[in-house]
Amino acid sequence: AQQTGMIDGLNDSVAELQIEASVQRDAISRLRKHLLENTKILRDSIARYYDDKRATDALLASQQTAIEKLRGRRSKQDFIVDTVLFLACLAAVNISLVDVPLRLALRLLPRQRLRNFVRQLLKLFLLVMLFLRGRGVAKLVGLHQNCGSLSEYLLQIYASARRASTRLGASFLPIAAPEPRTPARSGSPPAPGIVTPSQWSED
Repeated sequence: AQQTGMIDGLNDSVAELQIEASVQRDAISRLRKHLLENTKILRDSIARYYDDKRATDALLASQQTAIEKLRGRRSKQDFIVDTVLFLACLAAVNISLVDVPLRLALRLLPRQRLRNFVRQLLKLFLLVMLFLRGRGVAKLVGLHQNCGSLSEYLLQIYASARRASTRLGASFLPIAAPEPRTPARSGSPPAPGIVTPSQWSED
């Protein structure tokens, strides 16, 4: 009877362990399922983040390209306006209405070289003042966008000259390619600058 009781107790313990193991397996299965779901959600979130980031980068790149194109057009417009203003001011300071009064006023100076120097200096000052005044008026009426600078103008001139030389079929900065050397044939005269064994005795 005692052994029977012990066996029954062991059977009950085994049954309880089986029940507990089954509960733990169910819990582990649920945890694994939740873990897989969370992993899928995390992967989808990361994929959406990188998709949004690529779309944002592409949008920013397109906007930057549009801004650069707009700035380039405004810079070209400023270059044209400044060039026209400079040529107009240069022509204005060299007309007789300006040049003759300057010559008459500078006759008091003793030497001709000094008179010419002062006259050119005054013309340069008048040219700068007229140019700055005309540029200010161009800004007020919207013809000048204040985007051009001397460095940009030089780059535009260089690019234009390079495109023109390319269209003419010549490079703006030609680089001479080395001529291929061909071995001298027997009986043919040696290439210039190459000393043959027959010429050693002559030296």
